[in-house]
Amino acid sequence: MCVARTFSEPLDLPASASGSVQGLPGVGDWHALDTATVVTGLGVDPAQGLAAAEVNKRRVRHGSNALQVIQPRPAWRILIDQFASIVIALLGNRIGRGLGYRRHS
Repeated sequence: MCVARTFSEPLDLPASASGSVQGLPGVGDWHALDTATVVTGLGVDPAQGLAAAEVNKRRVRHGSNALQVIQPRPAWRILIDQFASIVIALLGNRIGRGLGYRRHS
């Protein structure tokens, strides 16, 4: 099961103070904004990047920029999960009863 966290911008901060492109014009097409609009809106100096204090502030606010690691399920668990369905249990029950009737006939 994968659980994703979502973040929303607080209503009391302007876009430039929040460090997000959500408040910039054309937010639906944020990927199509020109560089000057983005760096101005995010409050970033393109030559130097963010100051360490601003990085820490945004990291606290938005979390680290990292993907969630999802552990793969082992093969034995996938096999066991195939038999967890009520339909499979009913089919297995009928097969077992059918084999039992043949032996007694």
